[in-house]
Amino acid sequence: MKYFYPDVDDKLIVSDIKQKEPFPGYWNRSENFALSGIISFLKEHPQQRFIDVGAGEGRLTIAFTPFFREIIFLEPDILRLEKAKNNFFRAGIKNIQIKQTTLQNSGIESNSCDLILISHVIQHVETSTLSEIFSMAYKILKKDGKIIVTTSHSRRINDYYSKVSMKAGKIKSKIISENDFNNLVMNEDGVLPVHNFTIKSLKNYLSNFVIEKTLVFHEMFPKTVFDKWFNRDEIINWPFFRHITGRDVYVLARKN
Repeated sequence: MKYFYPDVDDKLIVSDIKQKEPFPGYWNRSENFALSGIISFLKEHPQQRFIDVGAGEGRLTIAFTPFFREIIFLEPDILRLEKAKNNFFRAGIKNIQIKQTTLQNSGIESNSCDLILISHVIQHVETSTLSEIFSMAYKILKKDGKIIVTTSHSRRINDYYSKVSMKAGKIKSKIISENDFNNLVMNEDGVLPVHNFTIKSLKNYLSNFVIEKTLVFHEMFPKTVFDKWFNRDEIINWPFFRHITGRDVYVLARKN
């Protein structure tokens, strides 16, 4: 069965941002905060090959393109992939291979990649495939190659699962079982299943790698007067706060 992403045109996520974003531009600013370290590194150390996994419409692919000679774009949803092609054409990107597939089925050779990005993907895939995804990533990376993972963050003591939908123009989120989550990975009801990961859980999945950095970001509590003087993303990454704040989590790891 061919895969399709349940949140067509990102209607749910875009609506959720509009309803909860504390101030205009925060969502992108927060993501830039999380990615700033690796972007600074790449500016100083251009690389050979980059793989963007489950890359949607290619927004981050385009951002990473200047730092690599070769780009491999993987997206199993044909509708999102076709939109990405148009985006790449408009951006003038030519050094790119576009594949309608998953990382597990990509056929990419071992020890051939410098950086793998898996951004906001693993929270929407069946739990039984997670270990396979990270094993394949490890196999494909060169020695000292890096992997970036961003995903939904659980601020509880364990991972949990939820489903996001829209009712009367409002975004609704409901906690569900792992089995219900897996059954919703592909659905035609406009329901987005979300696996929320603890930092500890992510580190366990990446146990073969050396963890270089972890951050939380996208803290969506309402705007306060302190936002004029302080970067909320820096504050929520203080050691005491990091496990109980942040809608999303970023992990940078290295193949040793």
